[in-house]
Amino acid sequence: MALGFVLRLGYMNDVTLGGSQDAVARDVQTVMDVGHEMGLDLNISKCELLSHPGCVVSDPALQSFLPVPDAELLGAPLFPGTVLDAVWSQHCNDLARAVDRLPLFCLGLLSVLQECSHSSTVFIALTLGNYIPKGV
Repeated sequence: MALGFVLRLGYMNDVTLGGSQDAVARDVQTVMDVGHEMGLDLNISKCELLSHPGCVVSDPALQSFLPVPDAELLGAPLFPGTVLDAVWSQHCNDLARAVDRLPLFCLGLLSVLQECSHSSTVFIALTLGNYIPKGV
């Protein structure tokens, strides 16, 4: 018996299924039936369910899986919620810090360029005057 949905990934004893709730429930049942015929049983205590926070799971087999409320894939949140808010906030903070440090980077770069090209300080100050932080 073949699995019905397009997203089906497997490696050794790990399987990832994706799709509509009905399709995933059918594929899980197929895995359980075929596995049992081969002498293998699904360890329900290790099965995880990643679904949108608003999704109501109606299939009994899927209800027995461990829910993963704040799922991430390669560090990126899959659904809106606290994890997405935290990641978004961290990226905004990183960007703000980079913008704050840009003038210091420009000053350092200008110092290097001045030493290498023997340019005048007046030329550098006039060219990038908008980037020189106050008090420097």
